[in-house]
Parts: sequence; structure tokens; C-alpha cells
Amino acid sequence: MEFNIIARHFTLTSAIADYTQKKLVSTVSKIRPAITHAHVILSVEKKYRHTVEIVAHAPHGKFLSKSQSIDLYAAVDLAVDKLAKQLKK
Repeated sequence: MEFNIIARHFTLTSAIADYTQKKLVSTVSKIRPAITHAHVILSVEKKYRHTVEIVAHAPHGKFLSKSQSIDLYAAVDLAVDKLAKQLKK
């Protein structure tokens, strides 16, 4: 799976990038291994609103998941969970 992460309004650390990649790959590969690539946008607004947007591309369609939280890691978890629900359908 090809993986792309973009950080908006903050500096992307390797810890956040590794966590996002491991969480997404482990969850998606169990449900739908045919995902070709994923595009993740991490953004911070007003220092307390963390937004994660995931766009996953598969041969049969495109899946979009977006979540917001006070904590960036929690926002990643919520977005991956939403994406997993979509892929199960």
C-alpha cells in the first residue's frame, strides 16, 4: 500500500507519522487488502482542534473518513475506525 501524509499548521514528527501508518495499515489490511494507496491529512487549528482526513483508494472506489478531537492520536483512531466501518460495508 502506498502511503502519503501531509501535515498542516504543525511540524510532522516521526512518532505521529509512524503511529498513523501502523494504525491504518494494520486495520485496513485485515478488512480490505485491495486498497492501493491512502492519503492522510493531519491538521491543527487554534492549538486545540486536531483534524484527520483519510482518503483511501481501491480498484472499486474511493473511501473518505474525517474526524476531529482535542488529541491528535485520538483523532487518528476515530478516523481509522470510521474508515474501517465504511470498508466493512
